[in-house]
Amino acid sequence: MLKIRGFNSRSAFGSRWLMCAYTNLAMERNFNLWTAYYPTSPDENLLLIFHNNENEDVSKLAGQELDKNRLVPSAPLNKMLAFCSQVLKK
Repeated sequence: MLKIRGFNSRSAFGSRWLMCAYTNLAMERNFNLWTAYYPTSPDENLLLIFHNNENEDVSKLAGQELDKNRLVPSAPLNKMLAFCSQVLKK
């Protein structure tokens, strides 16, 4: 669980930067993927779920039923790294 102050009013660049931060956390923890479970406003607590298989049930991993409309899955980390290298250059 991450408390991200200003999450609900973040900029487009801020969103991309956060995705790169999630990717870095996944890599540090030796996972291949992450899925973010976005909070509903005004909550700023984001659930970040790390996993290795895109077919894994993230609700099961989180230990709770999750609203699929609020899930934002990552691309595989190698694709995210290419994305992040472009985002962070700007």
